[in-house]
Amino acid sequence: MRYAALIPCGPAEPEVERVCDLLDALRMLDPEDCVVALILNDGNARLRELVGMPLARIEDNPRHGEGWGWAGGLIAAELWALELLLREYPEAECMVKFDTDALPIKPLGPPLETVLADPLAGFAGERTGYDPFSAEADKSPRAARQRMVRKLRAPMSLWRKPHWHVRISLAGRHRWIAQLYAKAERNGYVPGDVVEGGACAFSRECAWRLSEAGVLQRWRDFIDIATGDDVVLTMLPYVVGLRAVSATLFSPGDQMALKFAPERLLRHPEVGAVHSVKRYEQLGEAEIRALLKKDRQERTRLVATGE
Repeated sequence: MRYAALIPCGPAEPEVERVCDLLDALRMLDPEDCVVALILNDGNARLRELVGMPLARIEDNPRHGEGWGWAGGLIAAELWALELLLREYPEAECMVKFDTDALPIKPLGPPLETVLADPLAGFAGERTGYDPFSAEADKSPRAARQRMVRKLRAPMSLWRKPHWHVRISLAGRHRWIAQLYAKAERNGYVPGDVVEGGACAFSRECAWRLSEAGVLQRWRDFIDIATGDDVVLTMLPYVVGLRAVSATLFSPGDQMALKFAPERLLRHPEVGAVHSVKRYEQLGEAEIRALLKKDRQERTRLVATGE
């Protein structure tokens, strides 16, 4: 399955090196299936260094400083980018979102086709609490995420981040977003359900339906939301009659670390993308990236030589 990669990039100094490593992984592992890597630049002047690199297309984050970059500002930009990819890359059969500290560790094209084979699968990733090595993992919605959804749907709610503020959802865009959650719940969404957003994928059908429903065009209405993007992204497929599915292909940890040893993830027959490579126990980011790069170089060599 051919796909477009979507990579939001923040202003921090290490982000450019992370994006470069991600581009290298995409080029080596999926030279035929990855058609473009759309990098959303949220104020990083150094990204100009990547202009002209294979696969890379750099666009400024359209929020232009509005909203909270980690939350609504990111959500709004991702929805804007989905519309762009849908319109300008008809050959992309799905859109795969990577945080800069996520990495593909194996080719993603063929397994993406399997993951999204169900016509109802609109959004794919792995849910909070997952364990690819155990069938007993508790992936039920966490209480904190359930509270966030209740607050987004409430007529009035008090939020602590990014600063104390009151959100009123009696009219306008806030009411519309509350109505999206209500519609999603009628279609099977469980409030607080979260497919982790560090590495995940939208089917083209889901993006097209969201565009037809006018959701992608209203990306700016999400800009002042104060939750992580995955709280919103997981809900959206249900709005248009699809659903979010668990896929062991994606292996999220947390915002700062892998959940499992990188060697174990490399050996797992289904895991193809990991997050976050910033650390694992005593291993730092540079060590993890070097280990994963060595593995993909060997995979590429074996394919090239037919061994």
